[in-house]
Amino acid sequence: IERMTKEARRDAEWSALHRVIESLENGLPVREISLAAEEARTLSGFRFVSQLPLVLALNVGEEAIRGEPFPELSEVASSKGIPLVRLCALVEEEISRLSPGEQAEFLREMGVGRGARDRLVRAALEAMDHISFFTVGEDEVRGWNVRRGTTAHAAAGKIHSDMGKGFIRAEVIDCGEFFRCGSMANAKTGGKLRLEGKDYVVRDGEIVHVRFNV
Repeated sequence: IERMTKEARRDAEWSALHRVIESLENGLPVREISLAAEEARTLSGFRFVSQLPLVLALNVGEEAIRGEPFPELSEVASSKGIPLVRLCALVEEEISRLSPGEQAEFLREMGVGRGARDRLVRAALEAMDHISFFTVGEDEVRGWNVRRGTTAHAAAGKIHSDMGKGFIRAEVIDCGEFFRCGSMANAKTGGKLRLEGKDYVVRDGEIVHVRFNV
């Protein structure tokens, strides 16, 4: 049985590799091959360069930050699901010398909203099919990156293994709703916190407080 299992795994591996070879010969990177979950797991150990997530960063002039200087490239990136970030390195250098308050004002005047660093981080998460959720304590706010589709139970285990083992419920609130409430206490008294079970799929930008018992 062990020999048959090994042979079956080897056959599945060869089948997946042949698909990769055929696609590469046709000029198609591995990331653009439609792979079944089992095929993706089989190929994960090979670390193909063209299978890595891709983000396009365009260093443009100051006048082109808010525009669309390369519409053809933007169209190709969009069609292939590749995140694209426009930035001006000279402007980012100026921003780095400012205080946080001055940075926010500068970005508003530029009509950008967020600096290139934040936009690149978001683009990288998108490319890897990850999201961010947050935990809020008395003296600490922390962000956690997990794969999209992660359940509350798995997210709890990401925070701490004891939380995963003793998971009971998760108190969840969207960041925007939390800011409108002003505090976690106001969110609780206002009935804005949702109680979710272990199979709840955590969404990007949510604050999660885990109830657990060990």
